[in-house]
Amino acid sequence: MNSPRATLLILLALGIALVLAVSGGLPSLSGDDMASLVSFGILLTMMATWGLAEIRGNMGESLRNLLIWGVVVLILVFGYQNKAMLGFSS
Repeated sequence: MNSPRATLLILLALGIALVLAVSGGLPSLSGDDMASLVSFGILLTMMATWGLAEIRGNMGESLRNLLIWGVVVLILVFGYQNKAMLGFSS
């Protein structure tokens, strides 16, 4: 992504996040919630950037890998939600 438009959008998003952080954030969010929101946004941006770069290579292989990771995540979520039923409760 070497386009000036993408760079401007990223800088705009960072500027908005900085203004929100300096001004005390959104009134309904505590400091910990705002920090979680910012870290989640950074993680989501990194994952989306990686995903876009991956798709540029081979679309079919990228979708297959995405489906595999989706199934892994669903299995982990199911296992965590049903850990008592599976005998792993502490």
